Parts: sequence; structure tokens; C-alpha cells
Amino acid sequence: MPRPGPPQKLAPVDDCAALILAAGASSRFGSPKPLAEWNGKTLVAHAVDTAEAAGCWPITVVVGGEATRVARAVPASAGVTINPRWADGQGTSLAAGIAALTGGMEPSRTLILPVDLPQLTADDLRQVIEASKTATAAAASFDDGAGGQAFGPPVCVTPSLYPALRDCTAEGGAKPILTVLGDDLARVPLAAAAHDVDTPADLAALTPR
Repeated sequence: MPRPGPPQKLAPVDDCAALILAAGASSRFGSPKPLAEWNGKTLVAHAVDTAEAAGCWPITVVVGGEATRVARAVPASAGVTINPRWADGQGTSLAAGIAALTGGMEPSRTLILPVDLPQLTADDLRQVIEASKTATAAAASFDDGAGGQAFGPPVCVTPSLYPALRDCTAEGGAKPILTVLGDDLARVPLAAAAHDVDTPADLAALTPR
């Protein structure tokens, strides 16, 4: 069976980089989650292709656990950054990725996408990117399962947040940095952002949109 190609590309966006987080331990999954296949692609390839289809460039994938194997699965359209501190928590991968992307010419915004949200489409990502143009950052908003609303990735940040993200704490990640923004964090309703993959059963339950 031929390997599916990337989704159809949308028009390029104005200088938006993408950071794909694929460095976790995958302890609940039981094997390297970025290498799991869904809809004919590995999760890491799917994330890169979706970000590319949304118009993002450059794209950097942060790897850590099983770094060599995951890096080999990254499409040629993306770069790879190795986080040697990946076991200390996702915040270290976010810091490593932001440092890599902003080491030279800083992009006017950066989309942050974990590898375990495969139901998100290029149009979903584009909505978050567009919302960041009128705020300091934008994030997905979704049902928290208790009758309220939560926010989380995909997230799109602007340069004023780069220094804080480069100094992310190991476990804190971006959440505390985004929470203090208040109304300056644009929230984009995206139900699919609630469906992150922790186990093989989670992945099997998802269908393409």
C-alpha cells in the first residue's frame, strides 16, 4: 500500500515556525510513541506534515527518548534537535526547541505541537496561528471533562515569550507562562485538542477528520 503523502498545503503564513515535541519517555504507551503508526504514517511524520501543510517553516522536531530511531523517522522537511535532558520533563524539550529555533533570526511566531495530537488538521493549526496575530499567544480551548473549559496545545507564541520559554522549568512547561497572560492569551475552540494519545488504545480509538 503506498504511503500517504502530506495533506494539501494551505497558503504560507507570515513567518511562523513550528516546534514538534517528540522527546517523551512514552512510558504509558509501552513503545516510542512518535514511531506509532496512525492513518498510514508515524505520529512524528504526521505532525511534521500537518505543520508543513499549515504553512509553517522552519519546522524543528525535538527528540530525546529513543532519539536515534525517532530522528530517522523525521521527514526531510524538518530539522531535529536532541534534548539530552528529556527525562527531566517536557519543559526541557520546549526550552531546547525554542533555543534552537531562535538562535539566529527569530520567527515572528512559533507554533508548538506535541506529537500525540494526530486528529488536529492543518486548518486547526492555522486557526491558532491566525489568533496569535492579535494576542501575545494563542492556544486551543476544549472541554475539560468536568463541565468547564481548559486550554492547551497547539499553542502559538510570539517573540516576547521566547526568553521565558527558553528558561522553561522541567515540569512546569509553558502552562504557567501562558496562564499569567489572562486576556492576552487568545483561546481557539478545538475539540480535537482534547484527544491526546497516552496509550495504544487511545490511538486506536481515533479516526481521521
